[in-house]
Amino acid sequence: MNDFDQAVFDMDAQLLNEYSERAIYNNSIIVDIVLDKNVTRQLESGEVVLNAYEVTAFASQIEKMAIGDYFEIGAKKYTISTIVAGDQSISTGAAYLG
Repeated sequence: MNDFDQAVFDMDAQLLNEYSERAIYNNSIIVDIVLDKNVTRQLESGEVVLNAYEVTAFASQIEKMAIGDYFEIGAKKYTISTIVAGDQSISTGAAYLG
């Protein structure tokens, strides 16, 4: 890993450590996620999409986030509907409640 990649990896880890909360992933393991609410994204086509939630998780805890995966926090269940981004350190998916 070059210096830039290492810096990005360290930054991702710091952000997740600062803002993460515990969730149960696919009813099997406890992971650390960042749950963003009321996220707005612009697609390549220029269309603006409002996602109620985005879930970001460590790639080291979740090998590859997939559509249909879900995270439970308390009585709420967030299901991944679209993969937004992913690299060697984090994965992010748009999610809906339910």
